Amino acid sequence: MNDKTALEVVMFRLKPGVSEADFLDANRAVQADLHNSSGYIRRELSRNDDGQWFDLVYWQSLVEAQQALEAFSTWPSTQRMAPMIDDSSITMLHVHPIATYN
Repeated sequence: MNDKTALEVVMFRLKPGVSEADFLDANRAVQADLHNSSGYIRRELSRNDDGQWFDLVYWQSLVEAQQALEAFSTWPSTQRMAPMIDDSSITMLHVHPIATYN
């Protein structure tokens, strides 16, 4: 990663009644679209015990992250996944990683 790398952080909750298995299945199609997006590096999808999800997507640049965000709503894969998410719970940020530790 370099100083231009962007990290997209999305926090959200699933709607009541949506199973984790169904959500993860829908995410496989979204992942394929993300993987084919310009500037995509990698993605991490996590959940805490309280049902809060964390979607972390690393991009080569903020511009490429923003371009993918614009395209995101037009993908058929998004049309399947989006109704599973509680819109009122979404928080999204774009940040620049400063340091990485292993």
